Amino acid sequence: MGAEPLVALDLADTLMTVTTPSTDLIADPERAEVWWGLQAVRLPRSPTPDAGATRQLRAALRDLFDAHLEGRAPERTSIDDLNAFAASVPTSPRLLGQDPTRRETRWHTEHGGNPALAAIASAALSSALK
Repeated sequence: MGAEPLVALDLADTLMTVTTPSTDLIADPERAEVWWGLQAVRLPRSPTPDAGATRQLRAALRDLFDAHLEGRAPERTSIDDLNAFAASVPTSPRLLGQDPTRRETRWHTEHGGNPALAAIASAALSSALK
């Protein structure tokens, strides 16, 4: 866990479908905490996301990536879920001090949502556009 170039791929890989039944590597809350801890350096600061929301995003990501590999369109519900997660926490750029090259992204959590889930969905959508 934690070796993929995109956190979205890492999250999709937390459900191992090569076993019968499938193995959920983050079903246990303690293992989920470990996984989110490993990803923390690649994500905006946020509380650990709700397990149900994490599974919902993971399902949408798996469908997006599987669709790409299988040469088919993703399910409409997966696209809707990805769009909703990506839009759940608005962002804005911020300059840091007087040097215009020093910037950061502000995650507006006052509108709800979880910045980590929003960042993962946004990155997946960006990669799907390439």
